[in-house]
Amino acid sequence: MKLEHSALIVVDLNAAIQKIVSHPYPYSWVEIEANNRALMSYFLAENCPVFVTSVQPKILPKSWGKAFGRQLITDIAGVEEVIKFGPSIFTQSDAGLAEKLKAQGITKVFFSGISTSNGVFKSAKDAVAEQGFDVVLVRDATADRNASGYEKIIKDEFPKIGEIQTTVEILMKNER
Repeated sequence: MKLEHSALIVVDLNAAIQKIVSHPYPYSWVEIEANNRALMSYFLAENCPVFVTSVQPKILPKSWGKAFGRQLITDIAGVEEVIKFGPSIFTQSDAGLAEKLKAQGITKVFFSGISTSNGVFKSAKDAVAEQGFDVVLVRDATADRNASGYEKIIKDEFPKIGEIQTTVEILMKNER
C-alpha cells in the first residue's frame, strides 16, 4: 500500500459553506466535488481513513447546526464525519481526531475542501505545529472564496509547512 500511514481530511464540503462560497476560486463546486470523490474512494480502497469535517458553531441550536453542516458528499461508505466549532479540526473540536489518527499509526495527512485560506490551512497548520503530522494540500480539491486568499496560501504559506499536490499526482504516484 503506497499511502500507508496516511489519512484524508475533507474540510467543510457542506451545504452552508456552499451557500457562503457560491463561486469558489479557482475551481468550481463540480470540480471540487469530483476531485474529492476520487480522493475519498481511493483512500478508502487503500484502507486509509477518510474524515469529513462539518463546521457547526456552538452558538447555533443543535437542529440548526445539523442543517448548517449537512455534507454534500453522502454516498461514499466508510467516511467518518467530525464536527468542529471553528476553522481548525484539531483545536476547535471535541472529536479527539489527532489521537484517533495517531492510534491508527497515521503520520501523513492530506487536506482538501473549502476554504483554502481558513479551515483547510488552519487545520493543516495545527496538524504540523500541534500534532507533528506531515501534511499535503490537494491543490485541485480545494478552493477559496477569493483569488487573493487562495493564491497567498498556495504560493506563500502552505509551502512553509507541507507539500502541495494535485488529485492526479496523488492517484498516479500511489498507483498499485
